[in-house]
Amino acid sequence: MTSQDGKRSIRVRRDPLDPAGWDRCELKQALDWRHIGPDPQSATATGTSAVLVGSTGPFATLAGRYALDAGGSATDAVLTTAFAQIALSLGSWVSYAGLFGMVHHAAATGATTSVSAGFGTLTQETLPLEIPTAPQPSGRTALVPGFIAGAHAAHTRAGRLPWDQLWSPARHLLECGVPVNEHLARLLALRADVLTRTEEGRAAFAPHGRLPRAGELFAQPRLAATIAALAEHGPGWMYQGSWAEHFVSQVRREGGHAIPEDLAGYQAHCAEPVRGSFAGHEIATLPAPDTGGTDLLATLARLDTAGIGEPSQNPGALAGLLTALDGPPATGSHSDYVLAVDAEGNLAALCHSINTAMWGTTGIVIDGIV
Repeated sequence: MTSQDGKRSIRVRRDPLDPAGWDRCELKQALDWRHIGPDPQSATATGTSAVLVGSTGPFATLAGRYALDAGGSATDAVLTTAFAQIALSLGSWVSYAGLFGMVHHAAATGATTSVSAGFGTLTQETLPLEIPTAPQPSGRTALVPGFIAGAHAAHTRAGRLPWDQLWSPARHLLECGVPVNEHLARLLALRADVLTRTEEGRAAFAPHGRLPRAGELFAQPRLAATIAALAEHGPGWMYQGSWAEHFVSQVRREGGHAIPEDLAGYQAHCAEPVRGSFAGHEIATLPAPDTGGTDLLATLARLDTAGIGEPSQNPGALAGLLTALDGPPATGSHSDYVLAVDAEGNLAALCHSINTAMWGTTGIVIDGIV
């Protein structure tokens, strides 16, 4: 465009997912430290014609809502939320090097599909029964991460917004700082030996000689630079680029058997979901090699056989449900979930996890990622 003085100027399009442009009151409330944690404090974010439910903290679900409001798909929303969940948790119970599983339903076609990205094994690890176990740290416990490959595969299939925009809320947290509450501070203290065992761990979590304390903002500039590279270059940077080189180097330094081909050959698993039914409802979940979905269907089949159906239609089922709920709720552990329905009626349901102890057991930290 040309200005009144005849000079040409460039109009830069604002990133709708950059929290710098969000409503300030909403942003302040979403970053309230009291709402950050793995316990079942689900947050629901409702837009003009879409809805999203997630865990870990309102900031993450607010990020997903902004993705929906920007015209994003259900897949865009759950990915944006998941990226922010990991930043909020400081990579403790969920990780950018974790695992990924998503089921997607396309309203226009009625097709239901799945994307699964579990951990990949190391081809030169030929004696798995001899791998050391905790508390002895060992690079032999390392596995090829699936989360980024799974997220990118899901976005390629059903994403609408640019890949790099989905990372903006997480980058904001890592650059500006995550509010450390009492819960996060306790977790950091409990895992201090692991987090500070290696030079890379100390640089990531104790850059000033100590771990973050409750009431502080904790920024992670190295990790922010890492996800900036992932946002710009996609999964190739992790599986064939600099991150892969650092992964192989550090795992081998710690006694593991990683080689570049282990990462370069990794691919997410895109397939038809496995299906079942319960109380008149069709259920679609992740197929093999994942086991959680098939375990769920087997359990529901046993309930059906026992005559325990839909609680809203079956008094016996309702009584059993109320009995099961009569007690303290189970505490959260190491997984997060997100579910979104967009304006077109497309649905995405995502579960991701570090699938080990908080921050793992080895102290291996690669470019800020545990």
